[in-house]
Amino acid sequence: ALPTEIVGLLEYLDARGGREDLFRIANDTGRQFGAMIEIVEAAELLEFVDTPKRMVVLDPAGRKYVAAKPEDRSAVWRDELLKLKLFRDVADALKRQGGEPVDKMFVLETLVLHLPHEDYEQQFDTFVQWARFGDLFAYNEATGEIAPS
Repeated sequence: ALPTEIVGLLEYLDARGGREDLFRIANDTGRQFGAMIEIVEAAELLEFVDTPKRMVVLDPAGRKYVAAKPEDRSAVWRDELLKLKLFRDVADALKRQGGEPVDKMFVLETLVLHLPHEDYEQQFDTFVQWARFGDLFAYNEATGEIAPS
């Protein structure tokens, strides 16, 4: 899921009192149900929402995100990213290297180890999008290096 899709979900929920039925969200937003599930699962992975039964409910981090000023939202996003092992592993590797960039292959190998049944190239693209959205890491496509933002 793209960061903008996750943010759209959070703002949709906020406008509806912080909770809504998953089927209604898909219908109201014109999204296919499968695509909406992916967005909700991504928001849940970031601990922005919880999904009791068919409901999607804003968690405290999700409420914090939507209440934040636009210029403060990336810090909230970044805090949630750093709760995820992959992002922590890359941040730790950058610290060990004194802030020098890490190679794309490091992240790809980490993805393969942790998510062996997933499309690691697609997961890498998501990793880069999420990291950029939170101003956590920068990715230089020409060199294939990931550096602190």
